[in-house]
Amino acid sequence: MAYDGIVLSHVVQELQTLVGQRVDKLYQPETDEIHIQFRSKEKRRLKFSINASMPYLTLTKIRKKNQDSPPNFLILIRKYLQGAFLEKIEQIGYDRVVQFSFLGKNELGDVTHFTLIYELMGKHSNLILINNEGIIIDSLKRVPPFMSQVRQILPTLTYEPLEPIQKNIYEMHYPEFESLVLSNEEIISKMLYRTFQGFSPAFSKEVLFRLGIDPGTASDLLTPDLISKLFIFLQNFKSDGYYIFKDRDGFFKDFHIVKLSQFDNLEMKDSILELIDDFYATKDLQLRIRQHSSDLRKLVDNRIKRSEKKLASLYSDYNESMTADEYKVKGELIISNLHLIKKGMTSARVLNYYDQTEMEIELNENKSPQENSQIYYKKYNKMKTAKDYIEGQIKQAKDEVDYLNSITNSIQNSLDEDNLDMIKNELINQGYMKKKGFKKEKKIISKPHCFLSKTGFEILVGKNNVENDQLTFKKASNSDIWLHTKDIPGSHVIISIKGQSVDDDTLLLAAEIAAYYSKSKYASKVPVDYTEVRHVKKPSGAKPGFVNYFHQQTLIVTPDEDYLMNTVDRCIK
Repeated sequence: MAYDGIVLSHVVQELQTLVGQRVDKLYQPETDEIHIQFRSKEKRRLKFSINASMPYLTLTKIRKKNQDSPPNFLILIRKYLQGAFLEKIEQIGYDRVVQFSFLGKNELGDVTHFTLIYELMGKHSNLILINNEGIIIDSLKRVPPFMSQVRQILPTLTYEPLEPIQKNIYEMHYPEFESLVLSNEEIISKMLYRTFQGFSPAFSKEVLFRLGIDPGTASDLLTPDLISKLFIFLQNFKSDGYYIFKDRDGFFKDFHIVKLSQFDNLEMKDSILELIDDFYATKDLQLRIRQHSSDLRKLVDNRIKRSEKKLASLYSDYNESMTADEYKVKGELIISNLHLIKKGMTSARVLNYYDQTEMEIELNENKSPQENSQIYYKKYNKMKTAKDYIEGQIKQAKDEVDYLNSITNSIQNSLDEDNLDMIKNELINQGYMKKKGFKKEKKIISKPHCFLSKTGFEILVGKNNVENDQLTFKKASNSDIWLHTKDIPGSHVIISIKGQSVDDDTLLLAAEIAAYYSKSKYASKVPVDYTEVRHVKKPSGAKPGFVNYFHQQTLIVTPDEDYLMNTVDRCIK
């Protein structure tokens, strides 16, 4: 994450609105989180997280339930900070350390100063309360000698500030900067974030990209002109917005106060605090969803592999059963050549009147010609029966693979837990998962995705197989337009026409949406079938989402993710 010192400086700037307010309540909903509510109209809480994987500081609108019994650290900071007056918020240089200065009361009731120090240092992040003499009262995470011989964080010890290893570029002149660059043999991208406060790897690379400097260039090989350009750019750097960056699946990857060129999919926010609160809340949800979906995907992938293995075996048996006609021919040829074949013969060479070639027929010397003929007829009938059975099994196995692939597609397109729960319930109902315990199944109300064409037509998209069936057979009218990728797992898409004629642009947009919500969402030239809903039928006993359709036409489209996700209007419900 690019929660670097530069981002933190903007956070501290926006937090200045809290200065002059009194602490109303303190909360510790998680072992690694502290929330402070101030006496103001501001409904958001000051949130400190020292989570090892996602530490951050922000104002949050999210309310979490407190732990059943207050932890010791919460009891202690309530003692000193409840009702205290926030005097100052200060970042130490551009380092990731912020000090919150309070005016409160000590154990004797005397007014005194306390400082809450937030150290944003990855897995070493901490929240430390010290008194006016710099003595540690306590910390959210204690650091005894066995954890660190260099710097302990324990009650009654004197707080030792982190020694600044990096330099503040905004407090230096050009000669010093030039000397630091030319005396360093590291590549310039590493040199920047290792030498100067506030710089993250992402920010360093972005600066170099904008100046046309290769990040892999050794620092000491930069020309004086490039060093000068770099210094001037950094000295005059200003934010160009607040950005959240996503991957092609919409998963939150990073954020910053500059537009990072490595990302195409982004979302802008009005403030850095709004950005950070939304980013981490969504990131936390997405991680839970990804874990949940990973478990489901693993189960489905295993079943697909099993079905594909079964299918390969069935095809092998089917190919073998194709020799059934050969046994029938041999039985016929024995009967037609009774005058040449006698009991006691082990084989006979006769003319095959079907292709006018000679055929060698093996015989049981202990059987009569008629009995040998019956043996071949029995083999023929047996293999013919097996062939019919295998054909049915192949269709069943192929349908299962198609169904499971549709489940995989639904999981990949799922961005909320309710939808994953619906998919899980579907797998339980179809016998692919076992229901745990006797808990009553939660009724989940889910709505399909809804897009709006430029001419006002609603385009509805099912999120999973159950919703696909509901959308097509319960919500849609017979005259509505139904779309689906041709021979590719995907969602059912409906254009709600409401008695009107659909324009070509709406039809094309719906086809692109159908392609995007399919297994071929990132492919080009995706075939999409469309027909009226009246021509879509569900076979008796078919699995959720499986249909037959007729009188279809086909469009070839290439889905544009950026256009569909960021430009096309959504329905207002």
